[in-house]
Amino acid sequence: MDIFALLAGSLCTLSLIPQLVCAQRGICQISKVFLIMYLVGVINWGLFGFTLTPINYPLLSISVLQAIFTFLILVKLVKRHG
Repeated sequence: MDIFALLAGSLCTLSLIPQLVCAQRGICQISKVFLIMYLVGVINWGLFGFTLTPINYPLLSISVLQAIFTFLILVKLVKRHG
């Protein structure tokens, strides 16, 4: 079961890289509402991984990476569009 969780988290994290590139280049539209909702969900998954006994470090680290990528995209969008 853990392999499926790691695979899902890794694929979700990797899926944010093209969005980050798009935001950096300013070549595509990304919904701020979606990103905020996604960020809240990722933060909750990270907190869930942190509260497990023992702490689920893969889940926590994947959530931190996703949160960083999402936050960077949001910052880029806010700077560009206000």
